[in-house]
Amino acid sequence: LLHLIGKKDLTEKAAEVLFRDMVTNPRDPEEMMKTKGLGRIHDQREIEKLVKEVIGENGQAVIDYSAGKKESLNFLFGQAMRKTNGRGDPEIIRKILKKLL
Repeated sequence: LLHLIGKKDLTEKAAEVLFRDMVTNPRDPEEMMKTKGLGRIHDQREIEKLVKEVIGENGQAVIDYSAGKKESLNFLFGQAMRKTNGRGDPEIIRKILKKLL
């Protein structure tokens, strides 16, 4: 499990879920990660698509960000993480958000 976290294949939230399952049902963590669909999303194209959806759905936050309200970026980041069910790579999401805004 620590190896998967170190490789950034799991988010902290997903690792927590996986750890709880491992306690009650000991199996290979990597196998469990794949079976449960908990792996981190690294595909930039997939993340960019989701970020574009978030931007399209939250026009006011985009306007606020353009007006200098930097906290709007955090709001949009949170919405993107929610869209990926917490599986999106945070660094990639922030990079794409900044690029598109």
